[in-house]
Amino acid sequence: MTSVPLPPQRLQKVLAGLGLGSRRTIEEWIRAGRVQVNGEPADLGLRVGPADRITVDGRAVAQPAMESASSSLGAVAVLGYHKPLGEVTTRLSATAAEIARRFAAHPAVARVRTADTGPTAAAFRALRRPGAGAGALITIELRGEMRGVYDRLRVVKGPSFGLRYTLATPFLWLAHFEQVTTEAGRAEIRAAGLDPDLLRISVGAEPMEEIWEAFAEALA
Repeated sequence: MTSVPLPPQRLQKVLAGLGLGSRRTIEEWIRAGRVQVNGEPADLGLRVGPADRITVDGRAVAQPAMESASSSLGAVAVLGYHKPLGEVTTRLSATAAEIARRFAAHPAVARVRTADTGPTAAAFRALRRPGAGAGALITIELRGEMRGVYDRLRVVKGPSFGLRYTLATPFLWLAHFEQVTTEAGRAEIRAAGLDPDLLRISVGAEPMEEIWEAFAEALA
């Protein structure tokens, strides 16, 4: 078995993947000379590998391991797996459905979005595997100010989803920072039918009441 290195990736993709900002923001940093690779100012389109040293404003950036899973140079085996009910995704989906129901009834929450609600729900249901739920992802929009709720929230903060632990993030602040920090940009987001301060939540495998207690406390 050998570890196969992945090909070099675009610098802005690597830095965005580390959560340092949107690709557009990082491109602006590169143009401004704030990003260096191996001691030299970076250029747009530059590709980097795991051996390259990246700094932003003089501070080193730790890259994730850029290797694929181990691969065999011999025969390839294909494994089939039957997932019985009750495993992780089924539990996550059921817990998320109950959390979403409670959000919808909470006076501090203005809107709740899941895969099986809203204008794209019919398309989702047409593609959904029979018996499957709506997944673990929930988006909520608040009636009041988001920052205090987010600061009080006792769950892991991060933009990923589908993990065993619950995550929350003000997603548009990561994906569209330039827009959410200007009145014109926020108006553009609202015109698209979204709240600039929405929270995206990935429900984890913790006990449901434990998850809800953390959100109820933050929303109080």
